[in-house]
Amino acid sequence: MGFDKDMYLFNGIIHMLVSIGELGLAHKVFDDGCVRDLVSWNSMINGYVRRRQAREAMGIYQKMITEQVKPDEVTMIGVVSACAQLESLELGRETHRYIEESGLNLKISLVNALMDMYVKCGDLEAGKVVFDNMRKKTVVSWTTMIVGHAKNGLLDMAWKLFHDMPEKNVVAWNAIIGSYVQANLSLEALELFREMQLSNMKPDKVTMLHCLSACSQLGALDTGIWTHNYIKKHNLSLDVALAIIGGLSLYGNVNDAIFYFSKMIDIGLMPDEITFLGVLTACCHGGLVEEGRKYFDQMKSRFNLSPQPKHYSCMVNLLGRAGLLEEAEELIKTMPMEADAMVWGALFFACGIHRNLLIGERAASKLLELDPHDSGIYVLLANMYKEAGKWEDAHNIRKMMNERGVEKTPGSSSIEVNGIINEFIVRDKSHPQSEQIYECFNLINKTIGVCYV
Repeated sequence: MGFDKDMYLFNGIIHMLVSIGELGLAHKVFDDGCVRDLVSWNSMINGYVRRRQAREAMGIYQKMITEQVKPDEVTMIGVVSACAQLESLELGRETHRYIEESGLNLKISLVNALMDMYVKCGDLEAGKVVFDNMRKKTVVSWTTMIVGHAKNGLLDMAWKLFHDMPEKNVVAWNAIIGSYVQANLSLEALELFREMQLSNMKPDKVTMLHCLSACSQLGALDTGIWTHNYIKKHNLSLDVALAIIGGLSLYGNVNDAIFYFSKMIDIGLMPDEITFLGVLTACCHGGLVEEGRKYFDQMKSRFNLSPQPKHYSCMVNLLGRAGLLEEAEELIKTMPMEADAMVWGALFFACGIHRNLLIGERAASKLLELDPHDSGIYVLLANMYKEAGKWEDAHNIRKMMNERGVEKTPGSSSIEVNGIINEFIVRDKSHPQSEQIYECFNLINKTIGVCYV
């Protein structure tokens, strides 16, 4: 295609596509490239591993070996991690043998990956051998072994490892406390928490999450309230809410997030507006319509909290994503305050996704009352008319923009590469590598077209 002769640009495109989760497109660009180097292969292997698509990662690795490309430590970290995800001990052992026979430099990150693989595949003895042979052990090394033994019911060994750990930071404490909570040994977990405090180690939000879970298991209301007060005193309440969202968006543990939120309520802790905003956002990201309705209703009926525009916006977004546009519009009508642009915008963009022109027109009208100079509203509404075949209405919207002096703001973005900020504006060709960039962009568009045939 031309641009693949520039390996830096070629690898940059693959890395960009992998980073945003477009693995199918990245794979297509990778396959279409005339020349690939080790960076290209590593980007694909580790990209699939990060998205927990271990079989695809191993497929790339097998192809790499077939084409006689020699892997390095980065490659093997991805391959070993894929073996761990597959829980294939046989494949993991075979990979370990290859690493030793090929004479690769066993950097600490690769050794940690091997140990993690053995632990997750259930071979604690092999993991312990790797651990014992390490010249320098990191916090990751220790916590991997602690958690591995705890999950296999070997809490005594987990405790011994923790006790032998030369320098215990908050991550190590969280590992051992969390292990006891997972084993339903909540009283012991809280005792460890007290020891943590006596050692002058400051807990973080993860520690407090473990403690709240332990209190829930025990029905220890007083300790639970103390824990909640500690969270508030040290300004961790927002972090707890964000942890619920983060657990959902980063790892997809939606049910765990909702389950934990329910536990907080079960032990008598009073959620605030921020906590509810967190759990509603989690429901929105996970598409949990019924749960979202329940928690939204509970704000007023159970906890006497008045939903604010942000809470309504979350609910409209949740309902809109699910295609429940009529219900979303009715919810807006029940708001005790005037709906702001965030609320109407959530409904409007959902109408664009589901091609509901009727409700979309009403939402757009409200948005234009709030901000008649927002070019994005005009553009999306015009596009909705075009998709519905209403070309004259689309033309009238464009005409209205001109009459009101509304100009479409050129889209722009920036990215830092090697310490240099590169800014790009729509249709701009002033960048010194603009010819290569446009060639690459055209290839991506062409590839997308092929993918959707």
